[in-house]
Amino acid sequence: MITDLIPARSRVLAIGLLVVALALCYLVLVHPIVAAYRETARTIAELEANLVRYQQIGRQLSLHEADLARFQRAQPSGGYFLRSGTDALAAAELQDRVKRLVDSSGGELVSTRDLPVSQHGRFSSVGIQVQMSGSVGTVLLVLYALESGRPLVIVDNVNLRAIAESRFRRTEPEVNRLSASFDVSGFIQAEAL
Repeated sequence: MITDLIPARSRVLAIGLLVVALALCYLVLVHPIVAAYRETARTIAELEANLVRYQQIGRQLSLHEADLARFQRAQPSGGYFLRSGTDALAAAELQDRVKRLVDSSGGELVSTRDLPVSQHGRFSSVGIQVQMSGSVGTVLLVLYALESGRPLVIVDNVNLRAIAESRFRRTEPEVNRLSASFDVSGFIQAEAL
């Protein structure tokens, strides 16, 4: 059968078989290598773009670190935490602060009692329980001054009761004083302990 082919046809067939063999060689040998090079080039381009972006972020980081250091110098942690180094001294600092606030507001400090210290990671929570009496305005001033002042403290478990006082022979008591009981907690850093 092969001998029956015309020489022109056999050349075309031979060229066709050569083209098919070359195409198979390209698909099997060359194409995977070219595809791998293209994928590697794409990955390199992505990594170079990431490198440029990370370098920009790195340059900005030094600026932000300088801003952070400046902010930390301007706002020392002593403004937020109790200054005392031990639990007992921190509780005494809280008691002194409450006593000054109650006295300056015209109230009467009935008693203070230390609460158990609790740990919160790097911080210790030191608290006292306060009992005081005074007018509604006095109690309001004391609570506001505690919550809005520095060092930061938390006022919790607030209980208010009216103190009824009868004057002379009136049958209706006049209610204008409160008995207040509340907890005040502040934080000290563990490094200070």
